[in-house]
Amino acid sequence: GQGLPGLVWQQGIPVLINSLKRRTPFVRWKEARKWGLSTGLGLPCSYEPGRTWVTTLLSAEDTPIARRFEVWLPVNGGLNLHAGSCDRNKSYTLDNQANWIGTGEGFIGKSLQSGIPNAVANFGSEPKWMRLSTQLAGLTAGIAMPIFDFRGATSAVVAWYM
Repeated sequence: GQGLPGLVWQQGIPVLINSLKRRTPFVRWKEARKWGLSTGLGLPCSYEPGRTWVTTLLSAEDTPIARRFEVWLPVNGGLNLHAGSCDRNKSYTLDNQANWIGTGEGFIGKSLQSGIPNAVANFGSEPKWMRLSTQLAGLTAGIAMPIFDFRGATSAVVAWYM
């Protein structure tokens, strides 16, 4: 439960920390501040009960991996937004808390349906709320990746936007 990897192990799902410069929950916050790291995304890589590796993606202010990160969790035949961070729209998480994506809907729902990563280079075919949100933030491309539990069931879909 300590630091980004510990939170991922404890929760068993992807964890997004949108301010690595704070004392908690990021253990190496001083180094993050020194090097300009801003956002951390921890991904569980489970292969049997109690055996999980964690992959961490650390994004910097000057050289970001992406401009927006999202964690979607499966519920009722689709996905609910669990966490999100957008450096181009600070109120993004609050604006999008109620969003739900159906299986097969848009690039994120297609990733849930197929079980493989999916990319989009144009948001024209995405749900209306996503088209508007990405347009307002100046985002032009996205990647969605399913995350699996040790049984092979989808436990989350993560997305990042450029």
